[in-house]
Amino acid sequence: MLKFNLVKIKFFILGFLSLVIGLFIYIFFRENTYVSKFVSLYVSFESIKQFFTWLDYCFFNCYFVDFLWAFSLNCWLYIIFPFENKFKLIIPLTVFAFGGAYEFLQYLNIISGTGDFVDVIFYLLAGLSVNILFLKKGIKK
Repeated sequence: MLKFNLVKIKFFILGFLSLVIGLFIYIFFRENTYVSKFVSLYVSFESIKQFFTWLDYCFFNCYFVDFLWAFSLNCWLYIIFPFENKFKLIIPLTVFAFGGAYEFLQYLNIISGTGDFVDVIFYLLAGLSVNILFLKKGIKK
């Protein structure tokens, strides 16, 4: 059973917010993705999309969203798996490895996507960011 404390609740909120922000980026700026197509079946966001056209550039809608989702996954894994400090790098390295494998499969055209190396860097940065928060908050087992 999960034992929640204030720090774990903060990690949950950070993970949830980064996931929701990433979802909105996909809905508003990535019309060809599965997420955007699914949501557009039920809700029209055309008037809202016009308001956010000034944010439509590659860093924001290509790389930052991957950072946000990897950040969210790292936050939630820290809640679920109470590693001791000597194992604190397992979570970000695991997310980095799976993200790298996912991008590599895209590069090989095994799954759809671009297979971008910069995305892999952002997976690593997201994991390291959460790890820094983990250390700063002094989460113990």
